[in-house]
Amino acid sequence: MPRFHLTSIRARIDRTAAIWCDACGGDRTAEVCDGRRRLAVGSVAVLPWSRGTGHVRCTTCDERHPTAVLDVMTSAELAERLDALTRILTVMVVRTGDPSDRVLRRRAVQHVRTAVPGYHQNQLDIDMVALDPATVAPHVEPLADALDTSGKERVVANLVHVALAAHTISSHQRWLIDRVGRSLGLTPVHVSGIIAAAAASVEPIAEDPADRP
Repeated sequence: MPRFHLTSIRARIDRTAAIWCDACGGDRTAEVCDGRRRLAVGSVAVLPWSRGTGHVRCTTCDERHPTAVLDVMTSAELAERLDALTRILTVMVVRTGDPSDRVLRRRAVQHVRTAVPGYHQNQLDIDMVALDPATVAPHVEPLADALDTSGKERVVANLVHVALAAHTISSHQRWLIDRVGRSLGLTPVHVSGIIAAAAASVEPIAEDPADRP
């Protein structure tokens, strides 16, 4: 017959948080403990006890993780960041090219719509005023550790596809693409290879009346 323990030492749960659980392989809710423990009588914590190592416990699989897991983006957070980055970088590509080029603007709007449905030309003009290409690095760098190599390549290739709607990449656009690549941790040679491969796969874009203001 199992013995019942009237008293026990329990970790104090400070809060719950969303994490990416490697054990589960997905976004999960977790209990966060900073290491403080309490003496409990039955299920009631009554006195502070010793302090241990902080941890995060997945409430789905019960796996314990170091608190550093809280700094890792969940898949939902990553998707949200990528949607925002798609809009920011696409706008910057237009601003560093010829903002009056109708085909460039059309391709840009259609690309942003893959992340932000309903995006239109007037929003593009507003965003071009608000977003300075010189500030691109802080927008990109937080994703450098979250994306794998193929994800980084897609980010750069998408910029090339938008820029080449105007049939050429301006010197300012090339600077922007290089800066994005460096901010993602890619080498200049790697970025040049992505540009060459993306340029070879660019297809003409069809007229879309919905892109007009």
